[in-house]
Amino acid sequence: MIRISKQVIIGIQTITTYDRETETGGILIGKGSVKDGNVFITHFTGPGPRSIKKRYFFSRDTEYCQRELDSIVLQTKGECDYLGEWHKHFEKKPRPSMQDISTMGKINANDSYHIDDCVMLIIGSSGAILAYQLYGTSAISVPFQVVDDAIE
Repeated sequence: MIRISKQVIIGIQTITTYDRETETGGILIGKGSVKDGNVFITHFTGPGPRSIKKRYFFSRDTEYCQRELDSIVLQTKGECDYLGEWHKHFEKKPRPSMQDISTMGKINANDSYHIDDCVMLIIGSSGAILAYQLYGTSAISVPFQVVDDAIE
């Protein structure tokens, strides 16, 4: 089960409201493992000041996101770490693009991310948020639950 802190959802929705004309995004941080079936997304980052945001393209500011991740890992004494990515699409019911699927595959194959399977949240133009994970070479939609507390 994927659980997401209500504060993460509110924060992501706020950022996407300000970036009405461009894609935006960031990283997801929390506890657990997709393979173990227990993920709790407790934190997120925004895109960062050096991100590239266009109507149909987004590239996060990697250095900014890494600094934010390092800070949260320290604050939580290593309990939280990178879990995945989030970004906005201009579709009412968002679904991963071929680039998104490729990115998920590269993340899953890269040991420096410290995860076996990443989670990808995509926010649509209607405000709908869908969660995806990679299954073979396809992305599958996975259910999630929004929970009130950021800390278990």
